[in-house]
Amino acid sequence: MDVYIRPAVPADIAACGQITYAAFKGINERHGFENFEFSTVEVACDNAELKIQNPSYYNIVAEASGHSLACASDEHSSIRGVDLVSVDPAAQGEGVGRKLMEAALERSLARGA
Repeated sequence: MDVYIRPAVPADIAACGQITYAAFKGINERHGFENFEFSTVEVACDNAELKIQNPSYYNIVAEASGHSLACASDEHSSIRGVDLVSVDPAAQGEGVGRKLMEAALERSLARGA
C-alpha cells in the first residue's frame, strides 16, 4: 500500500473524527471499557476540529488512493510529544500508524528535539 503523509487541513476534520471514533471504539470494546473519551463521532470531530484549527498543534494525515486512513497530532511546546494517533480499523496492521509516528518523529528532530 502506497501511503502518503501530509499536513491536515480543515477539510480533513470529518474524516479524522470518524477515524478517531472508529479506532478508539474498537480498542475500548476489545478491553471492555464502558466509558471512553471519543464516545460519539461528533465528540471525535470536535476534537479533530479543535486541533486542526489550532496553530499550536501540528496535525498530519495518512492517505492512500485519495482516502484518509489515519491521523495524528502533536502539540507545539518545548517538550515534544505525539498527542493522538488514530488508524482506521480497516487499515490497522498495515504499517500506517508507524509511518505517521516516523513522520512526527522526523519533524520533531528537525525542530531540535
